[in-house]
Amino acid sequence: MIIKSADDKETSLKTLSAILGLPGLSPTTRAMVDQEIRALKAGRRGEHDTAYEIDFHLGESKNTMVLHDLRFELDDGRVAQIDHLLIQNEPYMGSGKQTGFTRGQDHRGR
Repeated sequence: MIIKSADDKETSLKTLSAILGLPGLSPTTRAMVDQEIRALKAGRRGEHDTAYEIDFHLGESKNTMVLHDLRFELDDGRVAQIDHLLIQNEPYMGSGKQTGFTRGQDHRGR
């Protein structure tokens, strides 16, 4: 069951592109914005493909809750981002990355 769908990154890309069009933008700021655009575009494709696979295989599951693109901000300014979180109603632990999935162990060590 999908609780939170993947975020659309297009708005962020448009905003960053608009910032590049501002007059008087310093070279340092322009470089930082360019870098952020490249990073966003590079991550967008892999995250999209992963979200599609998760949604395709588990989107209708009554045993798994799916949450995409979570962001937690702490009072001290630190940020934690989770691309894809799967919560199952059975004991199981796994670790996922954009480029693959590493199987964890269940409560029996398997």
